[in-house]
Amino acid sequence: MPEQRRILIVDDDARNIKVAANALNDTGVVIGFAKSGEEALNRLRETPFDLILLDVMMPRLDGFQVCSRLKEDPRTAGIPVIFLTARTDEESIERAYEVGGIDYVSKPFRTRELAARVRVQLRQLDLIERLEFLATRDSLTGVFNRRRFFELGSVMLAEFRGELVAMMIDVDHFKRINDAYGHQVGDAVLRQIASTIETTLPQGALFGRLGGEEFALLVRVRDAEEAMVYADRLRECVASIDLAQVEGSGLRCTISIGLSVAEGDVSLDAVLNEADRMLYRAKDEGRNRAVLRG
Repeated sequence: MPEQRRILIVDDDARNIKVAANALNDTGVVIGFAKSGEEALNRLRETPFDLILLDVMMPRLDGFQVCSRLKEDPRTAGIPVIFLTARTDEESIERAYEVGGIDYVSKPFRTRELAARVRVQLRQLDLIERLEFLATRDSLTGVFNRRRFFELGSVMLAEFRGELVAMMIDVDHFKRINDAYGHQVGDAVLRQIASTIETTLPQGALFGRLGGEEFALLVRVRDAEEAMVYADRLRECVASIDLAQVEGSGLRCTISIGLSVAEGDVSLDAVLNEADRMLYRAKDEGRNRAVLRG
C-alpha cells in the first residue's frame, strides 16, 4: 500500500480548489488539481490517484459526465469519487450515486466535514487493499497465490502470446530439509527463496507460489536462448543464498526449472503442464538445472 495517498481535486473555480486543499493539509495526502473535466481525465491517464474530489457544475464536461467516463475505463474505474456540489436536490444526489460516486459534500463545504469524509474513504481504501492482498497473496511468502497467478496469467498470455515463457520452479530435496531441520526452517527457506527470485524479476514478469515448494513464473523473452540464460541466472542466485541466518549451519539450497514457450493458441494450463514435464526431466537428469522443451 502506498505511503502517501494521492487526491485529485477537480473544480473550475481556483478558490474552491484552494479551500479544499487547505482542508486536507493535516491528512498527509499529496494533492493534485485540475480545472476542467478534460484536464482531469488527461491527468488521470498519466498519474495514478487514490481519490477524486469532483465538482459537479463545470463547463463542457460536468462532474457526472466525468465520473461516467472514469467508470467506463478499467484503469480508473476503481478510483472512488466524492462529489463537491451546490446542487442538493434529491434528483442530483441520486444522479451522483448512479454514475458511480461514493459520497457527496455540499457547497459551500465545511472544511472539517470534508477532511473527515476524506479520512473515512482513505481508511476504506486501506482496508480494501489489505483484504485484496490477503485474498491474492500466498500467506507464507507474500508472492501471488495460485488463484491470482492463474487469473493474471491468463490475461498476460492473451496479450503477449508468442512472447512468453513459462517456468515451473521446484526446490530440490525440500522434503529432506523439512525432515532434517523441521517445518519452521523449511518455511523460512521458502520465504528466502521467493524473496530472492522476486529481486531478479524483469519488469512485467508474473511470479507465484502454486503450493508446497513449487513456484511458477511467466516472463516475456525474445527467444528460447534468452529464457535459458535467465533461468540459469535464477538457479545461480538461489544457490548462492546463505541460509546461515535461517538454520545456522551453512545450509544451501538449489532449484530445478522446467521451461515452455507459449506458442500458438495454447492455454495457460497447457503451457504450465508442459513446463511441469520439463521440470520432472530436470529432476531426472540430476536436479539443479533448467530444461527447455525441445
